[in-house]
Amino acid sequence: MTASTYSRVREGLKNVASRPVLSALLALASVAVAGATLSLSVFESSSIVAQERALREQGAYTLQMYAASGAPLPAERCDALRDVDGVVSAGGVLSTQTIYPKNDSGVGRVLAMVTPGMVEIIWPAEGLKSTTGLIAGKALSQHFGLRDEAWIGMVGESPLKVGAATESSARDENYDNRLVEVAPPIGTITSCYLEAVAGAAVPITALSETWFDPSLDVSVAPVFVADSTATPPQQRLDERVARLASWSGAAVMVSIFLLTWRSRRGDFALYRSLGLRRGDLTMILTTECVVLLVTPMAVAFLTLLAYTEPEGLVLQSLLLDAAKLLIVCIVTPPLALAAVWSRSASQAIKDSP
Repeated sequence: MTASTYSRVREGLKNVASRPVLSALLALASVAVAGATLSLSVFESSSIVAQERALREQGAYTLQMYAASGAPLPAERCDALRDVDGVVSAGGVLSTQTIYPKNDSGVGRVLAMVTPGMVEIIWPAEGLKSTTGLIAGKALSQHFGLRDEAWIGMVGESPLKVGAATESSARDENYDNRLVEVAPPIGTITSCYLEAVAGAAVPITALSETWFDPSLDVSVAPVFVADSTATPPQQRLDERVARLASWSGAAVMVSIFLLTWRSRRGDFALYRSLGLRRGDLTMILTTECVVLLVTPMAVAFLTLLAYTEPEGLVLQSLLLDAAKLLIVCIVTPPLALAAVWSRSASQAIKDSP
């Protein structure tokens, strides 16, 4: 930093210190605007993320592919969709059979053999990828008192090992009363189920229509229909109130600082009469802006960051809205300088209060 720059920065700091009440009010206004705007950003983005997560758990982005003639589909080809960008998981049911557990009054239970990807579609939040043995639905587990690594006796057959007892499926409650066995994707399946990433549902649907042999005449349809009355997460993201609130907050702070500096036009006229140039005044104004605007806003931002610990979309939205507020410090000094430099120094001094 040169001696000239240092002296201008020091002058700006002296201006802040010489008006403690006004400086404190400006700093508090900066904290209030930043705190309110950024809190709204976090709240709104968190709500959108929660909605998207709920829709995913309910299967809003899950598709079913099936041949129009009812012909089976190759399980291996369906499983290959798991390697496609934009696909969360894909799989199907290889076979089902009825089994008869002991001490169940002869009631038959369904044992479904599925591909690995199908497990992720049925129970997306359970983390069952590495489970060995059978998977028992919640209702079945409660009925027999099953836990992880438990055994269930069979009538006339060897007992079966239950690798995991799961929670209820948010997508298909029929699996709450079933045993599921994971098997390699060999053979055929009646339908191929696919879950797409929320933002990739449209292109993945188009891809799915051409994924299998054209002779199968495969149709694609959503498995679960989402609530059509709710605003989609992407639309809510595009129409976030916080996007406008951050610009509004920035406009408020620009207005406050311009009015404050306009009331001091005599000070700036004196600077000009002493030979200070545009660059010198810009440095003084920028120093004041950093102390009274950027620093309080940074305190509000870091406090909110530590308190909410945002991540993903919430963090991205927070950083974007914070950047909009910081633009104030870039545009305000030039605007203020244009206002105080428009007249001669002697005229400005004469007209100043």
